[in-house]
Parts: sequence; C-alpha cells; structure tokens
Amino acid sequence: MRKSITLFIAFCFSAALCFANSNNNSNRNNSSSSVTISLTQTVFDLTFGSSFIEIQKYVSVSNGSTVTSDDIIVYYYSMDDDGNDDESSLTTVQPKNAGNYHIVVCLASDTTVTADAYFYVAKVTPEVTVDTEGYTITYGDDAVDFEALVSNNADDADITIVYTDADGNTYTEQPTDAGEYTVTITVEGTSNSEEVTVTTTLVINKAASNAIFDLDESYTITVGDAIDFTEYVSNVDENAEITVTYEVNGETTEDNPDEAGEYTVTITVEETDNYSSAQGTTTLIIVEEEEDINNGTDDSEDTGDDDNSGSTDNDSDNSTSTAISNIEESASSIKVVSGKIIISTEQAVKVSIYDAAGRLTAKATVDGTAQFNATKGINIVVLSDGTTKKILVK
Repeated sequence: MRKSITLFIAFCFSAALCFANSNNNSNRNNSSSSVTISLTQTVFDLTFGSSFIEIQKYVSVSNGSTVTSDDIIVYYYSMDDDGNDDESSLTTVQPKNAGNYHIVVCLASDTTVTADAYFYVAKVTPEVTVDTEGYTITYGDDAVDFEALVSNNADDADITIVYTDADGNTYTEQPTDAGEYTVTITVEGTSNSEEVTVTTTLVINKAASNAIFDLDESYTITVGDAIDFTEYVSNVDENAEITVTYEVNGETTEDNPDEAGEYTVTITVEETDNYSSAQGTTTLIIVEEEEDINNGTDDSEDTGDDDNSGSTDNDSDNSTSTAISNIEESASSIKVVSGKIIISTEQAVKVSIYDAAGRLTAKATVDGTAQFNATKGINIVVLSDGTTKKILVK
C-alpha cells in the first residue's frame, strides 16, 4: 500500500513539473535543458470508435538520438468550449470519448522538457443504407429487419423505427396488414454519436386467396329449382364475402335465374384487407319440367294404328327416331333421326348438348342443318336463340 502511494505521488510530481513547465513556457521547451523535443505532427484528428494513435512515434529530440515509447510520457486533459484546460481531467490514457483535448509530451528522463499538441475526437456518424426502391413483401411474409440496415453505430446508440400508414396513423411495431407505409429509421444521438434519420417505404401486398372451388363443369336443374353455389367454396380467408353472378346473352344478374336457358355462373370470393379475390366458373342449364318424351306415345298398351304412333311424315322411314318433347315453334328445329340429333336453323345459332349428368357432349355453331352423335337417354339441347329442350334418344 505504501509503495502504491509513493508511485502516485511520483506521478503527480512528474505531471506537475511537466505541465508547469509547459504552461510557463507557452509551448516552448525549457531553455535550461540541453535537449529539446518536438512533434512532427501537432494536431491529431480522430473519430469516436477509431483506432488508438501512438503519439510517441511523432516525437523527435534535438540531439538526434532515437527515443522509444518508454522514453516519452504523454499527458492528456480535456478542454472546455473556450479552449481552457480542465486540469482535473489529467490522464495518461488516450481519450476515447468525443471532445477536444490538450496533449503535453515530456521526456521520462527529464520532465522539464516538453512539447504540446492537440487531440480532437469527433462524434461518429452512423450509416443507414436503404434500398432506393423501398421494400415489398406479401402478407404473411417475415418482417423486414430494418435495424440490420444500420452500420457504423460505434456508440451502440438506440435505434427507433416508426411506421406511418396512408391515413397518418403511426406504429412502433412493424405492421402486418397489407398496405403502404412510410418507414422512419432514427439512430438516436449520444455524446459520441450524431443523430441520423433516414426514411424509406414498406409495401405489404395482399396474399393470394386460399379459397378452394369444388365445381363440376356444368349443372342441370329444372325451372323453379336453384343451386346455392356458395356451398361449393371452402377455405375462405377472413370471412370474405362470396358473390354469385349469372350471365346469359350478354346480360348479368345476381338473382337466381328462373327461366330455361344456359347460364355462365361466376362465383367470386371478394378481396379482403389482406387477401386478393378469387373466382370459379361453371355452367348452369335450366330446362322445362320433364314431359312425356317416349317416342311420341304414352305408357299405355294401346298399339292400334294411330297417326301419332312414333313416326311422322318426315320420319316415316325411321322406326327408331324419337319425337321431341313439346318443341315450340321457332326459327330452329330439333329432331332425332337414327340415334342422331338433327338441328336445322335459318341463321347461325350456337348449340350446346349435355347428357343427363350435365356433361357437355357437343358444342358448335350451326348455320343450316347439322347432325350430332347423341348419348342414349336424356339429352339437353341448348340453342343461343333461347331454345332449351330435353329430349330422349333410344
């Protein structure tokens, strides 16, 4: 303990001699000494966080002898805004904190030999490097690590990030809802670090809908019936609204159709705050109520000769032909001959033929007369002129 006190007193005495000499001689070496020292550089600029500077390397002596670090003592003390020394801050440890410092260099062998210099430590300026185009992710993706964009934060200054939406609302936690946000990244100022603020953008796009459409190619019902197509959609996101539209002859409605015809059905899962919309389509065929279509006769056992016994003047040579149920007079005619469906039109008409299960078996445009192979049993013929009929092919 006594030895430590002795060393401390010696240090204070040496420093006092060194600084007294420095102050009394106004930065000039003591003229009573046969040796003088000087610095090849008298101003040292450093930035907080930079490497240590070995001041001793810049010292030279007047007699040209070589000096080592052990031959030189360097003292530092801080200066106030007016350039005055704070003598209570005296230290031999090179300062790290930002500020202005006075350096006094002494020979270890003769503390009356001194030289002066100045040591400035500037605040560090952190860097925030952002993409000039901003950042785009999709709803459900991992958050963007904006703190990782900050570098050269030597004083470990606090980083604050504020997100502002289109309505001016601000958040300190990164939003997850779809939208466009202004991102303000601030590295807080400290005694050793400058404050830095940078802005960028964050766009969170809506995710694709997860809706599943379990739809057949077509559905056939009778006038007066209806199908709830919303029941064919599952896995709907965020309780999205589902709308169903029916289109025929260029006209669209959301009401369930009640007239015979072929309708294009579009089921739409509407977009939500975070999910895009999705659509599924199918075909709805509505026919008149099924009537007696068994070869133009009823189910009775009457087999007498009758003009309506299953043949007509036009089909007298075809014993297998089937009458068409209650065809209304129109510009088009539909007949069954030898197991084929014959359609005649006075102008171009689009034709769709479906089997009893609602599967599309033929689709064409007829301008004149055309025949189609038919599936045995019930067939539904839909013409774009508004004719929709259910017929039986044997």
